[in-house]
Amino acid sequence: MISSARTCSMRIRLLAAALMLSCAWAAADAPPRVLWITIDSLRADHLGFMGYARNTSPWLDAFSRECAVFRRAIAPSNVTRRSVAGYMTGKFPTALAYLEPPLYLPLCEQTLAELFGAAGYRTLAWVTPSKLVKGVGFEQGFDHYHVLLPRSAPKADIAEIIRHVRTHYTPERGKEFIYIHTMDVHLPYRPPIPYDGLFASPYDRTVVREGSIFDGRGRSAYANLPYFAATYDIQQADIDFLKSQYDGAIRYTDARLAELLETLHYAPESDFLVITADHGEQFYEHGYWGHGRLMFPEEIHVPLLVRAPGVEPGPRDRAVSLMDLWPTFAELLGVPRPEGLAGRSLATVLRGAPQPERYVISEHQHFCIPAAAVVGEGFLYRMNGLAHHRYPWKLWPFIEELYDLGADPGCTVDLAAQQRGVADRSNCVLTEANPRYAEFTTDLIRGSDADVRLGPDLVGPLSGEALGWRVAGGSIGQKQGGHLSLGMPSLQAYVKVNVPEPGHAHLIEVTYELSAGELVLKLQDSLDKALEYVSIEFIPI
Repeated sequence: MISSARTCSMRIRLLAAALMLSCAWAAADAPPRVLWITIDSLRADHLGFMGYARNTSPWLDAFSRECAVFRRAIAPSNVTRRSVAGYMTGKFPTALAYLEPPLYLPLCEQTLAELFGAAGYRTLAWVTPSKLVKGVGFEQGFDHYHVLLPRSAPKADIAEIIRHVRTHYTPERGKEFIYIHTMDVHLPYRPPIPYDGLFASPYDRTVVREGSIFDGRGRSAYANLPYFAATYDIQQADIDFLKSQYDGAIRYTDARLAELLETLHYAPESDFLVITADHGEQFYEHGYWGHGRLMFPEEIHVPLLVRAPGVEPGPRDRAVSLMDLWPTFAELLGVPRPEGLAGRSLATVLRGAPQPERYVISEHQHFCIPAAAVVGEGFLYRMNGLAHHRYPWKLWPFIEELYDLGADPGCTVDLAAQQRGVADRSNCVLTEANPRYAEFTTDLIRGSDADVRLGPDLVGPLSGEALGWRVAGGSIGQKQGGHLSLGMPSLQAYVKVNVPEPGHAHLIEVTYELSAGELVLKLQDSLDKALEYVSIEFIPI
């Protein structure tokens, strides 16, 4: 009887706790105000609460203790327009046809601003990136969309946002969705005094100046580090100084966030607040500086803090996507989930429910060629559509790499060969999530030294003219006829289109049929218009 009474008492306490949590969250189901702050180019691992040694973020470090902290948040892409398009619509940039120029967000897509507007919210935005100016689609759904461009400096300052908000913003009764996008951490890194000297050692060289790194001809050196080092004198001291200016810009932004929230009349007892970044930044960890180059953590791993009534503070260690916020807000507003969303609602995870293991995808396009990363199971799987020479006689149709994020957060040791199961599962997630990647299946690329029987002399490189392709105007023409005798059938045939990246190429699969001992190649009617390279070869795989 005593045991039964204790059990009953325990159940009552658990039920009461559940009801308290439910009621707390119910108050936030339709929060009166939603504030979203994006800090452009802020990589997650340069923040104190994410383990960084430098004191770059004292305010955020303290504030994070009151937030749900997603320690493995992945941006939809590694450049601003594609990433913002992804989280503002909840869809992959490729699903928006947003990887090719003119990079216009289609009017048919429902943005977060339109979602909130339909629910009766007043919608406002203050943005500083020039890539988010009016006319490219990001303003759709906002009642007021303020673009603050610099008058003389390379970029607008967070202080300008604060001044403009203080002057032009008046809270009104009713619900509001406010989006803020700052640029102080974006290159060129020019934090004001004294932030420019907080983390800098004495520096008297001229390679880094005005927040950028320059080559011998005075051009910003975003290029491959080995190439740059071979053509101009770059030293680790230059990279360290550049990084010190980036960290100073983070510290400056961190110092102004409290003032920004005060100006926005932030009410922690009722408002729903998101602080994140659109992408990260690379400092030659994998050969480049800046962003928009490679799908590594330094470019796609971003901070994500969420604070709201009913949100359980604390870390969330498994992967999430910024595209998850769209379905999260839809659930909070009681709106049915639309078709085609890439993300999952984080509502239960924010309440404190266990976080399920999952795979998260980030997308990019490099030299007009698809690239993506898959984060899951504690690994990062990286795919790039650039073909490369795996053997002297054989091209591997794309690059795939796998890294253990726990043991190797800097992604220095490729485990794709040793961890084939994880690599194959990640590849499957990618190819099933988006038809764009269907051709990049691991079944296509299994090769070994046994393939030497094909031999380097199976077929020599042939020009497009020799195969009957018309090459004109710097682009690939349609098949005009012409046969190629191989003496044996080939499992797959490709046209290799060389790109300005040593050792790499873009492969276009061609259909074929055997006729009278000849392999007749048929090129697809229309090719990627972006492939405007005239160096073409036929290769068997």
